[in-house]
Amino acid sequence: MKAKKRSRSHPDTDCESRPAGKHNRKLAVFRHCYFRFGLSARYCCTMLMLSVLFLPPSKAQDVGNSYNQLRNFRDQTLGINGGLSITSNLYTSSGIEPRRDRFQWLVNMNTNLSFMGINAPFAFSFSDGNQQFNLPSYTFTGISPTYKWATLHLGDRNMLFSKYTLSNINFRGAGVELTPGKWRVSAMTGRLRRAVAEDLNSRQMLDPAYARKGWGVKVGYGDRDFFMDLILFGAQDDPNSISTPTVFDVLPSENVVVGLKGAKTLFKRVALDFDLARSALNQDRRLDENPGNFSGLQSTILGLFQPNESAIFGNASNIGLSYRASTYQLRLARERIDRGFKTLGSLFFNSDIENYTGQITSKLFKNKLALGLNGGIQRSNIDDREKTSSDRVIGAVSLAYTPQERWYFSTSYSNFENTTKLRAQDDPLSPVDSIFLAQLTQSASFVTNYQIHQEFNPSSISFMFNYQTANSIENDIVVEDAKSKFYNAMLSYNHKWDLPALNFTSSVSLNQSDFAFVSTRTFSTTVGLQKSFSQNKVQAGIRTTFSNITMDGSGADRVLSLGLNGNFQLPYNQGLSASLNILRRAGNIADRPSFTELYGDIRYTYQFTTQARIFKNKTDQNPNDE
Repeated sequence: MKAKKRSRSHPDTDCESRPAGKHNRKLAVFRHCYFRFGLSARYCCTMLMLSVLFLPPSKAQDVGNSYNQLRNFRDQTLGINGGLSITSNLYTSSGIEPRRDRFQWLVNMNTNLSFMGINAPFAFSFSDGNQQFNLPSYTFTGISPTYKWATLHLGDRNMLFSKYTLSNINFRGAGVELTPGKWRVSAMTGRLRRAVAEDLNSRQMLDPAYARKGWGVKVGYGDRDFFMDLILFGAQDDPNSISTPTVFDVLPSENVVVGLKGAKTLFKRVALDFDLARSALNQDRRLDENPGNFSGLQSTILGLFQPNESAIFGNASNIGLSYRASTYQLRLARERIDRGFKTLGSLFFNSDIENYTGQITSKLFKNKLALGLNGGIQRSNIDDREKTSSDRVIGAVSLAYTPQERWYFSTSYSNFENTTKLRAQDDPLSPVDSIFLAQLTQSASFVTNYQIHQEFNPSSISFMFNYQTANSIENDIVVEDAKSKFYNAMLSYNHKWDLPALNFTSSVSLNQSDFAFVSTRTFSTTVGLQKSFSQNKVQAGIRTTFSNITMDGSGADRVLSLGLNGNFQLPYNQGLSASLNILRRAGNIADRPSFTELYGDIRYTYQFTTQARIFKNKTDQNPNDE
């Protein structure tokens, strides 16, 4: 009796609609798996295995040493070192509403495990959260074991592939970094963002967000003189993770970015570096696919992206040329980011800009003088699609001079100019076709320091001055409501007595800010003492600051701040510290009432280092145990 053939289907690859044809059916199955699970584990493992199989032999592998460690496995020791801290914060106020929680606590722990050359750092943090805004407590855990050229990331981690792909964004998942010889192989997968539901009754008013998962792979080869990295990164929002928001305009998106990064040394002193990327983004992944208008490798990103009706694309590039001489370095760079470029692997990203920058650094007079110059031009609306465009000129100079061991001088100046052009394209009856807006920001600083005594009972005196101004110009007229000026000057003196183990600090500062038609001036004096006892095992200090604040001549507010602190070194690598701060502000008008605040903290720390043998030898056993 002939057995009846049964059709096989995988539950994870069933699609609502499949294109006709064997090839299209396979393509639909692959697309469904990819968009549901991101990059599959088999794909990641295959790329990593292929990369490792083709790696050249490397001395860093140290196969002989690893073999000897395995051979003497019972003699290996487990090392554990790290630290633990427990902090409790207290707060109370009188005369005003509380500006923080009255009681908070925080626990931090970091541990490193070492065994047979493998290092595994682990971090943990937990707190009671914010009670005033009903925020949840936070727990961050992560471990990154390292063995020679291999590192594994588990838990809450972050990785850097490039500026335009995966740029140090936190994720909860797994990652790996392999650097044998001249090869560099990295991969990651995990959750980039948790789901946040829309809650209009919530006091903190958090914006809703869909749960987001991401993956990334980087394969590179090279050394300091030449290297090349190929990067793939993708992220997808889960449209079923939260209900569709009714007030906030939040859409579930998906993104794939391909990047190429590298550098090459030319003619010994000249170096070329580049960072290129292309992104594809579906702003709403729930819309229907639109393969007709978007086809080819550029739109599908090597077949990893399926565009729909909301798809946008963009390129990003950063190319630089450097010249290194014995006494100076010169760098020229050009960066361009299209309007449609976006990566979900970065928290914040500017687009629709083009930058031309130049930088030169030099050391003269036997490294006593350090000079730095940089400047550039930035423009927006590079595709000329918007009514508003802006041009920005940036320039800065810094100078540091050390004529003697006791003297130090430093000064800097920067000039930022921003020009915006508003065009009346849609109004043919407008008397003008455009309006020019300009903003000029200047800042300058000066710092000098003199060491009165350097060896026995050292003391020093320093002076600092900062100035910043900003003006807005509209059609060659300065806008008075948008003018601002800031001044800050401080003179400080420090003296330390070695034999009594006493440190004295004092400073006088003057701050003035003029914004629009409001002027505020603050004059402050600070005095502090720090004393050590019992061979620096106990430290105690006191610090007081008095400030006089005036605003538009309406009278002065007086603020007195008193702070106490103490540190105690306890036996067995333990420590205990405490601080208490009292702030009293005396106002003179109704909208600035008098109030008092008191806040302090107590912290306990413990540092531990230990080594233990996992298996005991016979010679280590006590004969009485038998």
